[in-house]
Amino acid sequence: MAADTNISDLCPELQIIYRQWLAQCHAAGLAVKVIVTWRDAANQNAAKAAGLSKACFGASPHNCCDDTGAPASKAFDFAVFDENACYITDGADTRYRQAGEIGKGLGLVWGGDWVHFKDFDHLELNNWKG
Repeated sequence: MAADTNISDLCPELQIIYRQWLAQCHAAGLAVKVIVTWRDAANQNAAKAAGLSKACFGASPHNCCDDTGAPASKAFDFAVFDENACYITDGADTRYRQAGEIGKGLGLVWGGDWVHFKDFDHLELNNWKG
């Protein structure tokens, strides 16, 4: 199974915040798109092996499920595109910081602020484990 980009696989709280984030990004002139919501075990472990994540399956907010076992991710990854609709792969690009700041303004944690592992395209719920 490929990594999921389905917004309905975000937990209900994050679905609401995601829509607000997306609207604010668009209002700021940012071209963004979700690229990962929920990850199954194979995709989470592949992301770790590729150096895209520090977490094994079950230790990432991308792996959360609801009480029925359905995906309920508490994080999403996003891509930023330039004015020519080209994917910006450099996470240090100021547009990633701008999108991250918008997420932080909505109460999310931005991976670009992390000290030991910069994850510029990652936003998650604060205290997602709680």
